[in-house]
Amino acid sequence: MQMRCLFAVVAIVSCAGCSSMSPLPNRLPVANTGEAFGEGYRLQPGDQVDLQVYREPQLSGTFQVDPAGLIRHPLCGAFKVSGLTIEEAEKGLTEELGEKYLVNPKVTMSILSAQSSHVVLLGEVVNPGVHPIPFGKKITLLQAVAEAGGFTDLASVNRVTVVRTVDGKEKSIRVKVSKMISGEEPDMVLKADDVVMVPQVVF
Repeated sequence: MQMRCLFAVVAIVSCAGCSSMSPLPNRLPVANTGEAFGEGYRLQPGDQVDLQVYREPQLSGTFQVDPAGLIRHPLCGAFKVSGLTIEEAEKGLTEELGEKYLVNPKVTMSILSAQSSHVVLLGEVVNPGVHPIPFGKKITLLQAVAEAGGFTDLASVNRVTVVRTVDGKEKSIRVKVSKMISGEEPDMVLKADDVVMVPQVVF
């Protein structure tokens, strides 16, 4: 029997959020600071944030970024925050409130929970499907395959291609999983939105 092999598409994807403002599963609560999510973390659909407008409790509260990347503020209305850092979102809301509604508003924002990333495995793995990855954790190619139950018998581990988007352009990286398994090469750490493809073995 052939060595158990992999044909997989592995993609770390951002899961779409929902419109509810209640806590969602597969999320990591954090302290009242965006620093827990890493420097430069950018808000995405599904994230929950705490927004405080100084001395304006009716304008403050918990908001969830909807699938369109918006929060629904009682005064500003729909305000796009997806793709912004906490600092950028604070600045934008401060400017919006200051230009139209309040005098010298003071806005602070913190992340309450972040949408988990996911690994999607398709093809020649025992259990294909979506496998959540807690925010801030790293996952390697072999770990992702292991979580999917391992390889099937019908693919080539030495023709793996990782498709990675760099500066808006797709870049294909050829890797040999057999060398990772043997220790000849280090296991590859996957990045957000990577797509790993391993074709079936050719008979």
